[in-house]
Amino acid sequence: MDQMAGFCQSKVAEYTRRAEETSDKHLRKFLYLMRDNWVAAAKDHEKVAAAKAPRRATTPDRQHHGR
Repeated sequence: MDQMAGFCQSKVAEYTRRAEETSDKHLRKFLYLMRDNWVAAAKDHEKVAAAKAPRRATTPDRQHHGR
């Protein structure tokens, strides 16, 4: 996992925990909104990291000799 995506995932966990701990419904709604933004950021960083990663061949590149 990309380092930044990992940081975002830790913020997701933090805001989820904080939302679950509060009894104030307005604060809980805000904390879940913040969590959702961190989820989106993590997904964006994972996409960027995947796009930058070198691609591996799914099948070996072999030459077949003789038939």
